[in-house]
Amino acid sequence: MGRMDWFILAAWGLATFLSLLGVYEVWRLYWSPRQRRLDQRIQQMLVHGPQEGSTAIVQQRFLSRSGRIDRWLARVPGLQALDRFLSQADWPFDVSQTMLLGALLLSLSALLGAVLGFHVLLIAMLMLLVLLGAIQYIRYRIGQRIKAMEHQLPDALDLMARALQSGHAFVSALQITASESRPPMAVELRKVFDEINLGMSVQLAMGHLASRIQSKEIGHFVVAVLIQNETGGNLADVLRKTATLIRERQKMAGVVRVLSAEGRISAWILSVMPFLLAFALYLINPEFISVLWKEQIGRVMLGISSGLMLAGVFWMSRLVQIKV
Repeated sequence: MGRMDWFILAAWGLATFLSLLGVYEVWRLYWSPRQRRLDQRIQQMLVHGPQEGSTAIVQQRFLSRSGRIDRWLARVPGLQALDRFLSQADWPFDVSQTMLLGALLLSLSALLGAVLGFHVLLIAMLMLLVLLGAIQYIRYRIGQRIKAMEHQLPDALDLMARALQSGHAFVSALQITASESRPPMAVELRKVFDEINLGMSVQLAMGHLASRIQSKEIGHFVVAVLIQNETGGNLADVLRKTATLIRERQKMAGVVRVLSAEGRISAWILSVMPFLLAFALYLINPEFISVLWKEQIGRVMLGISSGLMLAGVFWMSRLVQIKV
């Protein structure tokens, strides 16, 4: 089994794993029971507010810096969802620049495959890996940004509660918190303040915040503000209790992460050990292990075991990620 066959097998395995991971993440963000319950709760709070979804005061993002290209891209289905995806990651490029960068990466990967003499199918798999890797990198940026906001949220809520206790209204307390906080929390609170200051209702502006930031902690904050706005009460006390709840959740998540460290290390060892063992056997006795790729039954066993191993790695990664 030559170097090309090993590369094809590794590329196929990685593409399969990334595809399964992408399908799971899409299900978790849009169709999981917990996310559905949170979306329904926010939607119930928004349905009683004024319907201002089509109002002109909502800031419109441009898909391109060129007006003609922006009008053309606006008619392409799916690009608005791509723009929201990029905005959640605080991506520095617009949609047209991102598409151009993606086309450049795909072209370079295809050129690299052609220079190395790869088969057309292998070049297509390499391009798919590059595309999935780029999407996963943007998702990583989104996750890091959400983690930073969740870490800053309790302090921001305490600051907002103190501003409310000193006599400020909710909108001015929001402005004070946005000016005193650090990015990315300050950026999102500034967006909420600007929308309310321009005439949008609190319900709709807070709903926009929940839709931009897919976070349970942000969802708790939005639901608390919307309930207080509907029923009345001491908002400062509600925000302070919400901040305490979020801190306790984060503390519990840290404890769970420490307690599950042994499981995560075991998962890493079990994931890497088959490859290290196969490499060691190849160095000790190449003829013994070469049956796996020289014989037809060996190749079948290698393919089945690779698929089962990837499924096991994915399953172990889900088991050690305990939700608090």
